[in-house]
Amino acid sequence: MSDTRNNVPKFLKISCVLIVLIICSLSLLVALEFMEYQKLQGQAETGTPTSTNSSKNSSDVDGNNNTFEFNDTESGNPPAPSPLTLPDEILNIPGSDVLDPSTPQYNASQWLLYYDPANIDFEMDKTKVIQRFILASVYYNLEGAYWPQAEGWLGPRDECSWYGIACNDQNEIVRIVLVDDLLNGTFPVEIIELEKLEHLDLHNNNIGGPPPAALANLTHLKYLDMSGNALVGDLPENLYNLTLLEHLNLADNNLGGIILPELGHLKSLKFLDLSANTFTGHCPAKYLYNLTLLEHLGVAENNLEGTISSELGLFESLTKLYMAENDFNGTLPTELGQLTLLESLHLHGNRLESNIPTELGQLTALRELYLDNNRLVGPIPSELGELIKLEYLDLFDNFLTGDIPDTLSGLQEIMGIDIHNNTIKDEMPLFLFDFAKLEDLILYDNDFSGRIPPEIGNATALVRLLLNNNMLNGVIPDEIDELKNLEELDLESNQFNDQIPDMLANLEKLRVFFIRNNFITGEMPSSFCSLRSPNGSLEELWADCEEVVCDCCTKC
Repeated sequence: MSDTRNNVPKFLKISCVLIVLIICSLSLLVALEFMEYQKLQGQAETGTPTSTNSSKNSSDVDGNNNTFEFNDTESGNPPAPSPLTLPDEILNIPGSDVLDPSTPQYNASQWLLYYDPANIDFEMDKTKVIQRFILASVYYNLEGAYWPQAEGWLGPRDECSWYGIACNDQNEIVRIVLVDDLLNGTFPVEIIELEKLEHLDLHNNNIGGPPPAALANLTHLKYLDMSGNALVGDLPENLYNLTLLEHLNLADNNLGGIILPELGHLKSLKFLDLSANTFTGHCPAKYLYNLTLLEHLGVAENNLEGTISSELGLFESLTKLYMAENDFNGTLPTELGQLTLLESLHLHGNRLESNIPTELGQLTALRELYLDNNRLVGPIPSELGELIKLEYLDLFDNFLTGDIPDTLSGLQEIMGIDIHNNTIKDEMPLFLFDFAKLEDLILYDNDFSGRIPPEIGNATALVRLLLNNNMLNGVIPDEIDELKNLEELDLESNQFNDQIPDMLANLEKLRVFFIRNNFITGEMPSSFCSLRSPNGSLEELWADCEEVVCDCCTKC
């Protein structure tokens, strides 16, 4: 019998060998793919995550506090991203270095390439890829692991649903609000790439460094609030490009230099606050008068100087004007009377040295008038009685003279009157005790004389009554016991006589009572001393212990 194996054609033998080689090659490729998968899984577990979710297959549906820190390639982590793995739009972001392992942008790129549980197709949804990279950069740059509120961040959900993020109908980010959330670091330049962004609010955090000039590229921006951070340096000169901007708040930072005249080009502005910085120069009203829509202007607590410009009268839409705690001098411009919508006027803590303009009586919408800590002279204008909505009147620490005009009796909404440390000569006007809402009446360090009238019992809302260092005399009226809300009563350094009335014991909320340097005699009522018991309210009690027997006084 012949051997049938010898009858097999040679080409069939070669074909069989090739088939075997192909099967072996495919098996090897499958094995290599499986090994690579296991490697990536191991990297996700052996990186240095600050939360338990560290792989693309995470089961955390909320994606809360997913923070990943990456080391170099020697530790077994993925290689640095290259132009072949990231879109050009990411690689070309100015100031964003995704190839440097020490940068937050590198961490963001690693998360996007290897750990993003959303499994985004880089080619099919480039906008989403870029947005998730930008937000991941924000997260790593501003220490997102420590944010009290970070719901959804770096998780599988659409980035438009992450905490503080909102998008338009095209799923483009238009709003970022991360307020008082322990953001710490420098301003993330990647935000500038969100071309449709309209609202950026990061106030009350710890974001430092200078505000980037590229902010001017956010031409759709309407609202920018970076107040209460640690920004330094000058304002970018090209901010005037933000022609749609309506709200700009950079207060309470460390910004300096001059307030740019170019801000006058932001004709859509309704709110501008640069208070509590170190700006220098003159009153910005001279070059901001084009901002006819401006409702809020704040430049308080800076180093501004010179006179207050009469151009302020052109801001007819103003409701809030804060220019306190600067070095302004000269006169109060009468043009302020043209701001008939004004509700708050804060000019305290300057070196203004004129009379109070009678034109201020035209500000019938005014609720707060703070002119204290200046060098104002002359009488209190009777026209201030026209301010029927006024709630707070502070004129203290000036050189005002005369009396309190009777026209002020029209201030029926008043809650606080403080005119201490002037030279007001008057008896206590009875109408002061007819104000149903008055909580603070502070008249010390003046020349008030006469008695405290029994009508004081009508001022039942009073919390603080400070009349020390005047020339008041007579007895302390019994009606004072009607002031059930009173917490502070200072009658020191006057000419009161007789004894301390027992009725004071009815002031159960009283914390402070000063009666030294008068002509009071006798004994501190035991009922009043009971307020000094462990369960009582009285914390400080000062009297002339040589004339008044006082075992419960805290100071004699």
